[in-house]
Amino acid sequence: GTSDPNAGFGVVALAAGTTEANEGASGAFRWAQSLNYGIMPNPAIINTFMVQGYDIGDPWNGGCPNHGICNTTTAPYSVKLTPQVMGNLHCRDKQYVGSRYAMGAAKVIYGQEDHIYSGPLISGCSYDDKGMITISFNKTLLFNEKVIVQEWAPWYNTSIPLPSRWSATQVLVNKTKWTFINDMYGLSAGSDGYSVIVNVTDIAPDSSTTIDGIRYAWGDITNSALCCGTMNTQIQPCPMASCPIVSSDTILPASPINAMIVNGKCVCYEPQQCNE
Repeated sequence: GTSDPNAGFGVVALAAGTTEANEGASGAFRWAQSLNYGIMPNPAIINTFMVQGYDIGDPWNGGCPNHGICNTTTAPYSVKLTPQVMGNLHCRDKQYVGSRYAMGAAKVIYGQEDHIYSGPLISGCSYDDKGMITISFNKTLLFNEKVIVQEWAPWYNTSIPLPSRWSATQVLVNKTKWTFINDMYGLSAGSDGYSVIVNVTDIAPDSSTTIDGIRYAWGDITNSALCCGTMNTQIQPCPMASCPIVSSDTILPASPINAMIVNGKCVCYEPQQCNE
């Protein structure tokens, strides 16, 4: 072709709830979009950036066929007012993806250095003997922002109870079973502003239980969205951009995490590195 091999472009990671990847493969699909580095640009491809889309999939996860609620003009994220195109493959609400894309292009393609363009990216983790995993995030990418854990609360109805699994955080127990953490106290922001604490004391109460890996926002959930857990999104829509680990001001979502824990430290799958 005639395109400059270094021509700049952006990639939008696969939104949750699409038909492009099933529940188990969605995390690996998004990771592959970054050429397995978890972020762009990276050593394999320059002059590019990645926009996370896992938290801005269709709030109704493809519709409400048995209830018809989403087809009214007064419904939050109304399908009647903003129809789907090609099913739920593309985000209907373009504000989030457009804003994130603009931030990425401004920084990476047009050289505007004075702002953030990516949400928190894991740089390492440690697992202590008190049952706490501390996930550290890349300070340089955060620019002048911090890492926060935002509360889950649907803007359209704050009385909706907190669904289980909303934290989208899992740990690998005894090298065999991925288990969701306790949503009530399992996830909190670290005091340094660049880390998140994962409490696994109830999952691994003593040394007979090992924690051998950690995942965040990795696999999709059937009939729901990544950070709405057990909420049935064919009855109630998942509020967009509701995943917990985000940057403090721009509210950019953290890059998904999939790492082994070896000798109390995180080890990411190559070529991604997270061994700080």
